[in-house]
Amino acid sequence: METDRVYVYRKHLHWMSWLVPAAMASMALMTFGLGLAAGGPVELLAVNSGIFAATAVVIRLFLVRFVAVRVRLDEDALVYNDHAGERRLRYEEIESLDFPSVRYAGGWVKIRPRAGDAIRLTVVVAGISELVERLKGRVDSSGAVGVYDEDAMFGFLKTAGYSDASWERLYQYGARALVLVLAATPLGVVLGGALGLAAGASGGAAVLAGVAGGVGTLLYVMSVYMLSELTLASRLARGSDRDAFTLPRRDVAADDALVRTFLRWGVGLYPLAFVLAGALSMFAR
Repeated sequence: METDRVYVYRKHLHWMSWLVPAAMASMALMTFGLGLAAGGPVELLAVNSGIFAATAVVIRLFLVRFVAVRVRLDEDALVYNDHAGERRLRYEEIESLDFPSVRYAGGWVKIRPRAGDAIRLTVVVAGISELVERLKGRVDSSGAVGVYDEDAMFGFLKTAGYSDASWERLYQYGARALVLVLAATPLGVVLGGALGLAAGASGGAAVLAGVAGGVGTLLYVMSVYMLSELTLASRLARGSDRDAFTLPRRDVAADDALVRTFLRWGVGLYPLAFVLAGALSMFAR
């Protein structure tokens, strides 16, 4: 473990803190410009553009709160930096550690001091599982008693460990997954439309069949992804050791092999799933 590591929120939040507000601001300018060119009422265009601009500001302010966070675990204190400045919280001054969370879905650790505001760190902090393990060790070493519930902490630790691994997988496979979605969804539209035409649909009905095929394909791809993630979460749970308070290290090669297996099965079963869905649709009519 890195004794001087600084924990921050994951890089996609940093990107989003600029990209999302920039996109909203661009929409504000585009809405106003195109509406003005089309002869729309200035007052209404100004209100619509103002809503987009205000939304951009709100999103930016919300995300900056996370982007500014820096956490370090010194020997004697937790050091927390955000837009308001630096706080040093000695471990013996921690009144409680709470873990509001949904198993393997998300949550946060709430660090409540004896005086002052609580500190919340969500599972989107990079290395959150390591942070929790190290924080437990620091609090235990300080001699504090009754600060946390061990079962609740270990349950959150598993969620945090899964979150760390899941985000890393998303960064690793995300671009390829996007290409797959962009390729598979139009294919679903074409197959859905063809199936609709073969069933005697025409005009708008055939178009709806194509849309249904595209949406169904997107849901199918997402289902394959979710099943692979559930399998990996189950693997992490089986490898966890409650007595030692440890999680298995992520095996990148094993993750890659499992994802490839699910991908092969997903591609192989796709035609069958599509035909079955079409048959059920026609039977329902």
